[in-house]
Amino acid sequence: MPALLTPSAKDASLRVKRLDDLKWIREIPDNERDRHLAIDYVESFSNGRTALAVSPTHAEGDRITEEIRGLLREKKKLGQDERTFAVLIPANLTEAERGDAIYYLAGDVFQFHQNAKGFTRGQRIVVDDPIALPFDQAARFQAFRSRSLKLAAGDVVRITHNGSTADGKHRLNNGSLYRINRFDKQANILLDNGWT
Repeated sequence: MPALLTPSAKDASLRVKRLDDLKWIREIPDNERDRHLAIDYVESFSNGRTALAVSPTHAEGDRITEEIRGLLREKKKLGQDERTFAVLIPANLTEAERGDAIYYLAGDVFQFHQNAKGFTRGQRIVVDDPIALPFDQAARFQAFRSRSLKLAAGDVVRITHNGSTADGKHRLNNGSLYRINRFDKQANILLDNGWT
């Protein structure tokens, strides 16, 4: 079996130097980093390119997102009417962890992906008393944390769970992207393709 080839420290150093020579590496003080990243992101967006902002923590990602949204609002790329929606974030618990009350907080959500004793596929349970939950059926549900998400006209949303539009006529597939056009009087999201 051939040996795996890995770059030497010298090769890595030369590659970093090349990136530095191209001015693709910038050292920015901590208190200015989020703003600079947001400016670069919005500049790319304004020039018709796409960009991806990556951060090592959710807290840093939230700060950067707020900076980006603020700049997009200043440039009139996002509407001023911002609404807050509840979203579910996977708790990423193993089956064994899902079967133990110790891993849950009030407000967490179970969603069944299979029919189970007393529950149907798609049904959700909001945790208010972890003791009374169906932990013996952990293989049939996933656990989520509830979180809020601010949205405005102009935002692009990624669907992260298959579903359908409010009228049931169109599928919303996991991974699909849609731009928000506006909100109706009931605070439903109206997409730029005409779907609600």
